[in-house]
Amino acid sequence: MNPTKTRIKDILWHGCKALLCAAQLWVFHYVTMKSVGNLMSFLYTELVVREGEPAEVLLSLIHPVTLILLFFFLWRYYDNVDDRSFNRFCDTYKDQTKAPNLLKEVPYAVGFAVTVLCATPVISASLIPALKFTGMRHGEYTAVATAAALVLVVGLSVLRLHRRSVIWIVQKDLRTGNEKTRWGRRIFYAVIFFGAIYALLFFGFSTLVPFWGSLILGILRLLWKPILIIGGILFLWLFVIRSVRRIIDRRKFMKKLAKMRERGELSYEVHGSPYLSVFSERIFFGLTITDAPHPDGHRKKDVTYKVAFANCRYRRGLVILCPNNVYRFVYSINFRTIAQQNWGGLSVASSRIVSMPVASFHTNHSFDFPEGEGKRILLVDPAPRMLCMYGYREGELMTLDNDSEIFGYTVYGKNSFVNLLERT
Repeated sequence: MNPTKTRIKDILWHGCKALLCAAQLWVFHYVTMKSVGNLMSFLYTELVVREGEPAEVLLSLIHPVTLILLFFFLWRYYDNVDDRSFNRFCDTYKDQTKAPNLLKEVPYAVGFAVTVLCATPVISASLIPALKFTGMRHGEYTAVATAAALVLVVGLSVLRLHRRSVIWIVQKDLRTGNEKTRWGRRIFYAVIFFGAIYALLFFGFSTLVPFWGSLILGILRLLWKPILIIGGILFLWLFVIRSVRRIIDRRKFMKKLAKMRERGELSYEVHGSPYLSVFSERIFFGLTITDAPHPDGHRKKDVTYKVAFANCRYRRGLVILCPNNVYRFVYSINFRTIAQQNWGGLSVASSRIVSMPVASFHTNHSFDFPEGEGKRILLVDPAPRMLCMYGYREGELMTLDNDSEIFGYTVYGKNSFVNLLERT
């Protein structure tokens, strides 16, 4: 294949994709302007008459906030279904393990430039009504709106390309090479996506929100204190308490290793950040452990372990280990129903609650072992409800346990690994 023709096709592809997204954003801009009129009249009666000008300023932010969210989700959706760009990425960076800077590639740079040129004016136009309340002149609030829109578009686009590079560098190792792009299905779903957003903007702002708005606002006015307390408790449990518990568990693990080192049973070197890695899968943490032989054991020589960590977040999840140092979180949405059971054809029947999976999705993450020679160990922290690998048949999963050897490394939970070090 001619490299020049391929490069021109890539440039046209990314430029046209950015134009398509920008054109849809402009359509949604005009739909929002028309449909938000009914919403504004409703909210003006409910809020502005009672609360005054501050509420009116907040209402003027509905349009720009909606467009910024649409800008993010539009480009993200088309990146997710862009099989052609993903395949080209896999072919270009097939031997690379670190995420590249896509802005250094001309096709992505062209798509970035088209995005900035076409999306900045529409975001700027949506910001102007809110800036009018500041008392600035026409030229001043136009300049401020343009500058703010430019910063938003450029910043979100850079983050989007960086995240796309990080995701694809992991996903490329999971590609089997047999994927075929089904253009008809992609186009069909893209049309449905556009129609769904169009209907949501038109009917949501003009019909649904005014219809349900008074009821919701009435409930919030009456029960805002209990709702605030429940929201605070959920925030503490989901984010603060869980994070603190995981840091405490990680600290206990590190203290056990330190005590074993003080007793002369082993030595270790820390790579990366043991505590910051709790908050993100992208923060590296690993260990190089040299385990001395136990006096009562059969081993007579030191053993070096190269330890990597798979940050699994939740204990009740399903985690699938894949080749090339990739692990996959699987999230499922279950529907609970009551099932009847008959026992042996008898007239005795019982009922029980059964969870039926409705939908599922997954996210992929990678891990790295410290450099050097040694036995490679993967610590899954925290240990999930189910740890699996793909079987030999499509859709088959094979469960894994401590001391399972796959893909060139051995899997343990951190407590089981400490017990192994104490025994050997």
